[in-house]
Amino acid sequence: MWCVPTEGFDAYSIISFSHSDKVLLECPIYGNAAYVIDAEVEVWREMTKQELAESGLAEKIPHRGDDWPTKVRRALDLE
Repeated sequence: MWCVPTEGFDAYSIISFSHSDKVLLECPIYGNAAYVIDAEVEVWREMTKQELAESGLAEKIPHRGDDWPTKVRRALDLE
């Protein structure tokens, strides 16, 4: 499922999966990061990216290096 992100996550898409309760926040703009969140949307919906990263609810995966897609798959329990 794709959702429109909340404030603070401009240009991010929120993607949920049938195999997991985790969600992926992804931004296609170079220099951003993917976030894999393991919490209900009501818990993090009003957080900024900084608050989310500091909360321990999300794994921040910068779009750097060739291995970042692998890190995203691992964080989503796909590997």
